[in-house]
Amino acid sequence: MGWVDRVIERVSEHEGRYDSLNRNTDGAGLSFGILQWAQKTGDLGKLLAAMYGADAEAFRRIFGRAWLELLEAARKGELGPVDGAVLWREPWTSRFREAGAWPAFQAVQRRLAEEGAHFQAAVQVSQILGVATERSMALFFDTAVQQGAGAAVRVAGQVKDRFARQGRTTVPYDELLRAFAQRSADRTRTFREPTRPPRSKHLHWEKVGNAWHLFARTIDLYKGIHRRRFAILADERLHDAPVTV
Repeated sequence: MGWVDRVIERVSEHEGRYDSLNRNTDGAGLSFGILQWAQKTGDLGKLLAAMYGADAEAFRRIFGRAWLELLEAARKGELGPVDGAVLWREPWTSRFREAGAWPAFQAVQRRLAEEGAHFQAAVQVSQILGVATERSMALFFDTAVQQGAGAAVRVAGQVKDRFARQGRTTVPYDELLRAFAQRSADRTRTFREPTRPPRSKHLHWEKVGNAWHLFARTIDLYKGIHRRRFAILADERLHDAPVTV
């Protein structure tokens, strides 16, 4: 297993197995697979299209008579019923689990994880910050997967600008990674009382100590993101030797 595979495997520990499903608990429709490709964003549609391209016969067999309607709805990011049922209900959930067990579709998930926007964002972050190790790539990739590719790149720019304002052109490796991890969590925390509600109806602010944390229903996103990022920094399975991206 190469470093890219190890990074994807490490990040997917927080996302799911090949057949894992999130049944619209976050308002994003069905999310599926090792990186939880989401229906609402259109990412699930890209995954399904690649699965169909890899093994059209198996795709039609597993997803049944409405396979084309499924592809079209997922491509558009639509959350309405497909052939009479939303994707996070039966019979679709059983079909997705079967698809997750099919070797050809597992290979597609692995390929898209490496070639997709989230991993490419991690590569871009490594270029912005000038650091590329197995650990740093896991940190950057994890941020892109959980918070979005654009968010990961913006965090990198903010960290770089902060050190530049301090007149620091060279920053120790550990400090740089900690700064990135903390800044990614800080996107869900503020020390000033928020005056506007979050864009998503599934999110809200709650006061925690002397700060306000963003919550997804009952989940404290700041605490969750902080724990997840710093666990990567402490993970003894990850290596700190430079890698080529």
